[in-house]
Amino acid sequence: MKKKDLNKIILEAYEEVLVELNEAPKDTYYIKTSIRDSKKALAHLDDMHKGKFDVNDPNVFYFKDEAEANDALEHFGALDITVVDHNLYESINESLLDEVEDEEPQPEEEGEKEGPVLEDSTDQILGKFPTLKAAITKLQTDDFKEFVDSIDWI
Repeated sequence: MKKKDLNKIILEAYEEVLVELNEAPKDTYYIKTSIRDSKKALAHLDDMHKGKFDVNDPNVFYFKDEAEANDALEHFGALDITVVDHNLYESINESLLDEVEDEEPQPEEEGEKEGPVLEDSTDQILGKFPTLKAAITKLQTDDFKEFVDSIDWI
């Protein structure tokens, strides 16, 4: 299977998971509180956000405006109302998904164009990942090859 095809399948599956996890209709934000705190949450919302939210279950509150939902979420924290779930950071997840779609994987640092022939898989891996070599050297000194047989895969 080609790398592009596999990447596409993974991203499609990730999108499906995000959609399934989201309990609110499209362009709607929700906050789900514990059942124990639902009355306290409803009383607060009636005082501070009257007419700006809907209630479906006794402990799930829906907002059309993201700022209003964020405000309510902050108030819930200040009032010790337990929030079980919400989708207010969904836009962050979607932007991360966009970044993954746009970026091609790159090695940590580009190696030399022309260099010495590498001896084995350990040298190849350490050539591609200099931070790994630095970490191993820090943990086991420059003589780490006495302790490490080979690094075949990361």
